[in-house]
Parts: sequence; C-alpha cells; structure tokens
Amino acid sequence: MGTVLPEADWQPILIGGLFKLNGRTSWIFSEGRESRMAEIEQRPVRTGGLNSSIAARRALSRACKQVFNGLGGTVIEPSGPEAWP
Repeated sequence: MGTVLPEADWQPILIGGLFKLNGRTSWIFSEGRESRMAEIEQRPVRTGGLNSSIAARRALSRACKQVFNGLGGTVIEPSGPEAWP
C-alpha cells in the first residue's frame, strides 16, 4: 500500500464502523458464517499466523506506537480490559 500512496499515513480501523456508515453488515451474520469461521480457525495452522483479528489489530497498533516512540513521540498506553496483554 505504501507504494500506491507513499505520502499516506496509514492507520488501522474498525471495519464495523464503515459497515454501519454504509448500512451494511458483516458476513458473520450470514448463513455461511459457520463454514467461514471454520476456515478462518484453520488459517493459523496452515500459515503460522495470528488467529484473532483483535490480536492482529493490537499487534499492528503496537508496532505503529513503537515506531512513533522511536521518532520521539509520546504514547499513553491503554489501561483496563482493553490493555495490552
């Protein structure tokens, strides 16, 4: 993506907000949910990747914060249930 718009400041988002804005819903509310969930649960076994989109978002956000800190920025870490593991 950085090669398409190298000047862009890419940020992770929650797609649910975009669905709501556009009057749509996720496939998780469809009849095909069970088969798709089974496939998603098998991906990390096949690829060695993360099994949780929340874990993936946290990992990406954490990496961005580390880069930001390395550039001299200050980040306030979250506390409470959403805090980093």
